[in-house]
Amino acid sequence: MTSIYKTAYPYYRDKHKMSITELAERYKLTREELSMSKDKTQDINFQLCHAVLLIVFKNFNYFPKLSYIPKEIVNHVKDQLQIPNADFSEVV
Repeated sequence: MTSIYKTAYPYYRDKHKMSITELAERYKLTREELSMSKDKTQDINFQLCHAVLLIVFKNFNYFPKLSYIPKEIVNHVKDQLQIPNADFSEVV
């Protein structure tokens, strides 16, 4: 199988720092997405994982490995869900 780095698929660069503007534009959850993530489960860790996977899939049209998702995105989604104690690494 060809490496993702040699394809046309987008991917997260290892050392790429995401700007606040990029996060706000590309990784903002809608009200419906926020409520859907909160309605799926009571566990805040799974709420966070669901919302992160949803927003990443919307931008890339595939699910990358959870460990490849930058911390900036996870923290941005955490802020939107208002669950600062959620731990993405618990699910990963």
